[in-house]
Amino acid sequence: PWAAPEVLTGRSGGTEAADIYSLAATLYATLTGRSPYEHGYQAHTQQELAQVIVSRRLPPIGRPDVPADVERVLAKGLDKNPDNRYGTALEFARAMQQVQQAYYGHATPVTVEGVPEYPSSMTGKRRVAPGPANVTRMDAPTGAWKKPLSITAVVVAALTAVVLTFVFVVMPHMDDAATRNRTSVSTPGATGDSNGTDGNPDDITGAEVVPTPENLNGTYDGTTVTFTWTNPQPKDGDMYAWSPVQGNSATSGPSTSTNIVADRKVELHDVTDKQTCIEVKIVRSDKQMSQNPAIACAVRQ
Repeated sequence: PWAAPEVLTGRSGGTEAADIYSLAATLYATLTGRSPYEHGYQAHTQQELAQVIVSRRLPPIGRPDVPADVERVLAKGLDKNPDNRYGTALEFARAMQQVQQAYYGHATPVTVEGVPEYPSSMTGKRRVAPGPANVTRMDAPTGAWKKPLSITAVVVAALTAVVLTFVFVVMPHMDDAATRNRTSVSTPGATGDSNGTDGNPDDITGAEVVPTPENLNGTYDGTTVTFTWTNPQPKDGDMYAWSPVQGNSATSGPSTSTNIVADRKVELHDVTDKQTCIEVKIVRSDKQMSQNPAIACAVRQ
């Protein structure tokens, strides 16, 4: 429910733009109680929900007390085209500050090292949110501010929790989850089973599916471990992203760092572990990457 369309279709294993989409989807849910497309559509399975996220328009929040500018900010964060979303999380936060200031008369400071807490363009001007007559207006007496301020405090607390969750829980596992549990999305009339092994992977995206490296093998020579692999469909400009796998096991956890090399070979020196595992992906010149990594372990004899 929180995944960006390009993640669901395998065009991306997770980027800052995808993180911004997930954050916007979570903030949307604080106003509706459900993720955006669960709120707006009746999807009965994960496959149906993935199809809706990829192909249907973003449903409106549908609350008269939510200003249109709030929906506008969230809609930009939830744009299906990652290039149309906010360029950074800071830009997203600035947009939220502007809306807070406009409708609530204050804004939560943004804490980023070397960055002002508030944008220089922020003013004290307030606008009145549209809505029916019984909706509390922002220019009402001071006592009427209690509810908007409490709602703002809840949203800010939720935002803080979500950011911390993404930084410490989701992001370290995103590449691993995207490659091992990617949702397959198919269009009407497409062939193949539900996991996408026989169908045309370009049915929705129209993008090239970058293959997985083949024949990945590793050997020990004293304290040096050498891994080699082959590229089943080589193209000009191909590079290779390789990462060590935590715990010296191909299934023990996500990689700890990513390295880019031009050769189909990696040498690791001064290795003392009895087993060393890495994963490798092909990276095209247009930055497209293998949907699934090749994973192999070398074992000291």
